[in-house]
Amino acid sequence: MKTRRHLFHSAFALFWVACGSAETLPEDMSARAHDKEAEKDQQASDSFRDDDAVREPGEKPSTRTGHYALAAAYAQSAEDHTAAAASLRADESAECRGEPEVALGTCPLMSYKITAFETTPEGVRVTYAKADPDLLLREVRCHLAHGATQGRKGMEPCPLYQKGLRAETQATQGGAILFLSTDFPNVRKSIQSMYVQDE
Repeated sequence: MKTRRHLFHSAFALFWVACGSAETLPEDMSARAHDKEAEKDQQASDSFRDDDAVREPGEKPSTRTGHYALAAAYAQSAEDHTAAAASLRADESAECRGEPEVALGTCPLMSYKITAFETTPEGVRVTYAKADPDLLLREVRCHLAHGATQGRKGMEPCPLYQKGLRAETQATQGGAILFLSTDFPNVRKSIQSMYVQDE
């Protein structure tokens, strides 16, 4: 009975780890948090491998407890988190190339005056006076990548520090139009409400 119960818990844990690993996305957490999860999962993998190493002579891996399969699942999860952290840092490095580090601590949108705003089915359409569309897009995309890498904690007042945002700009007379869009309804409502409050 004890062995059967152990097998059940091991199978459940394997299912949980496998599902979690398949859904690991870079924007799920900060790069540092991904690092910590990777370390934790690797330790779990090593622990299960150690347990499996002391099985009875001639006993096949996972025959008794499923530890071999769990070790592999945790190892895969660790790899996924490591890859996610690397992806976040690479995106930030690419998008923020040439951007002064001190500028990353301030929302770039605060330096522009809003002259028009409207909600769209995907997000918002905002016109900023005296803004260069190319410069504005570089600043915005840098901060989107920076926010994702840092986990956005403490960055909530800036519309850019939201999960799953896309940004495009367009030149207009006297300034630039910024389009922010997302597939997440809660994020869409959040950025729309931020601009409504600022009007």
